[in-house]
Amino acid sequence: MAIIDSPAEATSLPPGGPTKLKNTDLAPVPKDKRTWGAWSYTALWLGMVHNIFGFAVIGSLMGTGLTAVQALVSVFIACLMQVALLIVTGRIGSRFGIPFPVWARSAFGVWGCNIPAILRGITAIFWFGIQNYLGASVLNALFSQVFGFWRDMNGELWGLGLNMWLSILIFWAINFVVVNHGMETVRRFEVWAGPLVLVVMAVLVGWAIDAGNGLGPVFNTDNATHDTVPAFVAYGLIPAVATFMNSGFITMILNYPDVARFAKSNKSQTIGTLIGLPLGTVIYYGMSAIVVSGTQAKYGEALWDPGAVLTAINIPWVTIIGAILLTVATISVNIPANLVSPAYDLVNLFPKVFTFKTAAVTAIVGAFLYCPWYWMRDEASFYDLLANLGTFLGPATGVMVADYVVRRGRLDVADLYAENGRYRYLNGFNPVAIGVLVVTTAGVLAMKLIPSLADAYLYSWFISVAVAFAAYVAIGTWVTRKTDGVLRRGMEPSGTKGEELAEGAIW
Repeated sequence: MAIIDSPAEATSLPPGGPTKLKNTDLAPVPKDKRTWGAWSYTALWLGMVHNIFGFAVIGSLMGTGLTAVQALVSVFIACLMQVALLIVTGRIGSRFGIPFPVWARSAFGVWGCNIPAILRGITAIFWFGIQNYLGASVLNALFSQVFGFWRDMNGELWGLGLNMWLSILIFWAINFVVVNHGMETVRRFEVWAGPLVLVVMAVLVGWAIDAGNGLGPVFNTDNATHDTVPAFVAYGLIPAVATFMNSGFITMILNYPDVARFAKSNKSQTIGTLIGLPLGTVIYYGMSAIVVSGTQAKYGEALWDPGAVLTAINIPWVTIIGAILLTVATISVNIPANLVSPAYDLVNLFPKVFTFKTAAVTAIVGAFLYCPWYWMRDEASFYDLLANLGTFLGPATGVMVADYVVRRGRLDVADLYAENGRYRYLNGFNPVAIGVLVVTTAGVLAMKLIPSLADAYLYSWFISVAVAFAAYVAIGTWVTRKTDGVLRRGMEPSGTKGEELAEGAIW
């Protein structure tokens, strides 16, 4: 089996066509196909930040007692931490041209790599459900504004009104229609729907400033729960940073090589990430904080559900247009970002059982069955969900970054595509990586059952990343020095540090 030796030589698939470990999607991106400059990554992050879920996050933080400024400081610090980690994992994509599933083979083995891929897919399904629920709340606001009978619908089931239940069912049904008939069409809407979300936000900011008689509510500290700097840092800032990390781009930290592999150079993706993500965070979350502050000033409580905000402002045309744009934007972003990945994971794992459409339908049903409305009923449940997601993603992140450190940044790209190469380990699985992942995940989950440690569960992602990283570095270093056989061969530094492409024309 012919194997491409380096990203720069990845001009085609091996003779004989695709193999079990290589196809056109998984092959290293050829040098002449790496065309994304710094502006491409800046625009990417500017577009990804302004999503409907981000509004709920900043609103929920303020709902716990943080002022708008305190919430924004917490969000920005967490954003910078994410940027640092994204640049690290993005380097793997930009220098080797490989996607996340292929990178995972170095740590977990050529077949064991499916384990972090499955965890990433399950997490995507969770996000898909949460985004769908928020989209349904916006749809409910739209119908309530347009149809009087919808607004006056009586009845409640499991804490939700019948009109909201109908909105949930309709929104989920739309996803089925899109997957079967119009996903590409709806995805095109993102080109204009995404930027127009900022237009809607700008209108809401204007309403909030009018409702609060200026920007005073944004800087108001009268009702601050933490009124001293030490109290804010200990009981406000640190928990808020952990919450935002859990709710932010921890999934992208793992699979950022999928995008960074198209970079003109590592400098391109680094500069683009450094500019786009912080800038987008400041703009969008700043606007969101102003809107939530306006609801606090006018109604005496922070409204953090976008649908509730659109309903509360009582400006019909803003509610209708805003709801339509947010609904379209949610679908156009949510399906490509959180449905396509788990669908392809299912197809890859069970090719005889699933086609892409049947796998996507299965993922949509799964996103409904875990009842996202239950997790969105209040801030405490919301944060518990985020902590759970961090628990399952953290260990894989810690193991993969640690493996890259143990290898001193070297990867044998050819062997990443070889069934019987150095990354085969034991029948395609690395027991060290899998063992660290399982033990770390189980240990962090056990914290929920111990009352004295339950509060620390909010920091599950940080804890699991740190523990998995330290354990894998210790065991991996020992394996490469003290043992013989396939494990040692698989974990020894080998290959190259990739190729830093030309520095010119990074934009």
